[in-house]
Amino acid sequence: MSEKRCIGCGALLQDKDPEAVGYAVSLEMDYCQRCFRMIHYDKHVSAGVVPLNDLEHLKGTKGTYVWIMDVMDIETSLDSAFVDFFRDHYCFIVVNKCDLLPETVGESKIRNFVLDRLKKCRTRVIDIILRGMGSDFRSEFRKKISDRVSDDLVMVGVANVGKSTVINDLLGKEVLTVNRHPSTTLQFNYINSDYGRIVDSVGLVDGNSVQAYLHDSDLKKIVPNRRIRPTIYQLKDDQTISIGGFARIDLFDCRNVTVVCYVSNLCTVQRNAQKNADRLWNEHMGRELRPVLKNGGSFDEFKKTDFPQYATKRDICIEGAGWLCISGSYSHLEVYSDKRIKIRNRKAMI
Repeated sequence: MSEKRCIGCGALLQDKDPEAVGYAVSLEMDYCQRCFRMIHYDKHVSAGVVPLNDLEHLKGTKGTYVWIMDVMDIETSLDSAFVDFFRDHYCFIVVNKCDLLPETVGESKIRNFVLDRLKKCRTRVIDIILRGMGSDFRSEFRKKISDRVSDDLVMVGVANVGKSTVINDLLGKEVLTVNRHPSTTLQFNYINSDYGRIVDSVGLVDGNSVQAYLHDSDLKKIVPNRRIRPTIYQLKDDQTISIGGFARIDLFDCRNVTVVCYVSNLCTVQRNAQKNADRLWNEHMGRELRPVLKNGGSFDEFKKTDFPQYATKRDICIEGAGWLCISGSYSHLEVYSDKRIKIRNRKAMI
C-alpha cells in the first residue's frame, strides 16, 4: 500500500477499490478520482464517511491555529465546538468571503462586529484578518503571523467556510480541492509553503445549518459565489417574507419597517400579505418556494420562534443561509422554519 496521500483531500491513495476513499487509477497520480472529478467536472462525489461534528481529530495537534469563518454565516461558526476549544487555545481569525458583501460595507465595520461577537464568546483571539476586501490578504496574513513561521499553521473551521480556498490563495495556486459541498477534505492534509507547513483539517458539519440538509443540486442556490445584491422591502401592516422553502418571517403591525435580505440571489425570496401566507406555503412549498430541505416535513411541521420588537436594527439569522436585517416599528415577529435549523437574533452587522 502506498503512503502517498491525495493533495486535494488528504486521503491515502489506493488503486484496489474504486468504491473506497482515496481511489486513483494510478498511484503516480497526485489526486484521487473523487477530487479529480470535483476539480475538473464540478461533480460532487460522496466519500461515504461520517462527517465530523466534534474536535477529537484536533487532540494532539500543535502549532498556530487559524480559525476560518464565512462572513455570510458567522453564527454557524460561533455555534460550533470551536468556541469552547478557543477559550483554551489562542488563534488567529480569518473572516473569509468578505467580497460577497455589498461594496459599501467597510473593513472596520466587519472587523468591529466580529471582534465584539468573539469577546462575548470569551475566545482567545490574537488578531483578525479579512479576506476579500481591498487589502492584500497574503501580505496581511504574512505580516500577522511573521513571528510564528516556525510553527505549523493549523487551519480549522466548520464545513463550507472556504478553508481550502484560503489555503490555495496563500499558496498562490490551486492545490487543494475546492467544492461547495461539505466534507471535501477527508483527512489532515500537510502542505509545505512559504508560511511554514500548513495543516488543512477536516471541517465540522453543523447539524443546525441549512447546508447540511440541502440536495446536491440546490447547494449552489444557497452558497453564493459572487457578490450578493440585497433584496430590500418596505413593509406596512402585517407582512411575511419567505426564504426558499425552509424559512418564513412574519411581521405584525408594521409601520414603515425596512427589511434587507442578505441571502444568495439564487434563493427564492418572496413578500406577501400575512393573511395569505399559510395558503401560499401549503400550495407552493417546493414549487415557487424553493429550495426545500432533504427529508423535511410540510409547513405544518415547522417550528415557530417568537421575537419581540427591538429599538435598534436587528438581524434574524438562518444558519447556513444568511440573514435579514430588520428596522422600524412593529409589534413582534415570528419565524417559522424547518425544525432542524437554528434561528438566531443578533445586533445588526451592517
